[in-house]
Amino acid sequence: MANNNLVTLLKMLSAGPAEKKMLAAKLPEKMRAYQDGNIYEIENVREFVLSEDLEGAGLVQLEIFNTVLKGAEPAKCMRNVFPVVQMGTDTMRVPYGNAESVAPMKAEGAEFAAMYQDYNYVTLEAETYGNFVPITRELIEDSKFDIIAIELEKMGRNLENQLNQMALTELLDTAGNEHDTAGSNQGITAIIKAKALCETDGFYPDAVILSPAAWGLTFVDYKPAYNPAAEDTLRNGVMPQIAGLKPFVCGVTDASATYTWDYDADGEIGMLVVDSKAAGIIGMRKDINVVMHEQPLKMLSSPVVSARWDFEAIHANAIARVEY
Repeated sequence: MANNNLVTLLKMLSAGPAEKKMLAAKLPEKMRAYQDGNIYEIENVREFVLSEDLEGAGLVQLEIFNTVLKGAEPAKCMRNVFPVVQMGTDTMRVPYGNAESVAPMKAEGAEFAAMYQDYNYVTLEAETYGNFVPITRELIEDSKFDIIAIELEKMGRNLENQLNQMALTELLDTAGNEHDTAGSNQGITAIIKAKALCETDGFYPDAVILSPAAWGLTFVDYKPAYNPAAEDTLRNGVMPQIAGLKPFVCGVTDASATYTWDYDADGEIGMLVVDSKAAGIIGMRKDINVVMHEQPLKMLSSPVVSARWDFEAIHANAIARVEY
């Protein structure tokens, strides 16, 4: 469903007094607004929009931004798996140490041994991604505000999926471990075997990223229906942890020249088991944003939605591919 607050506010811009009052009743008591580069909160919104200049209040502008973010929400995957670091510039070198090891014994009277770390670096280079959202003059003139909101949500979703694709491709190409199911035991058993590969190399996997096809196969494999306490899983479609791994679904197409992200044919990769703290990192120079404009209709006619970020893999053996 489109952002109702945005649609209501847009309708109010051209509504008569009676319709305006009816529309105002649909708004929440409090809302945030944008003005002169700042975000502020408006109390008693329903009274405010009937007595103040709505075009100059900044409510519409912020709701345009909120609508874009709403569209990104269901697509979020990789940012929920991996650490996100804020980048002060477009390039950032991130140091990382060795893989897991064990602490040595200290002899009586001796000094503690220094922990040897052979530091390496990954370089995050934030690129700019985004689009001008094509909202036609006719859509605005004909008050097709629900369609406008849907287009804004779509742009947010596309941007989030760009981050997902970037991370997915890097993980596929970098993974140092792979479990080949050879066409059998392709659900939970495959996940457990891939986890074991990473653990053998000294890592502690805590997440599994699934293609939609792999999610479907694993969900059926899970068979929660036999357990009355797990019936909610069938209703809401949210799987619990699998062998200590939190599941995430990534439905984008990869950009790898070597691997195919799917799970219904031989050779395809449908799962990635990762130690999220060691497998990769997201560099965030600027999260999803919309270029603001003091006049809401001008902003609406040419909204520019963009983001600046990067993803880099770190330890190859903290990642395990699962082949169909």
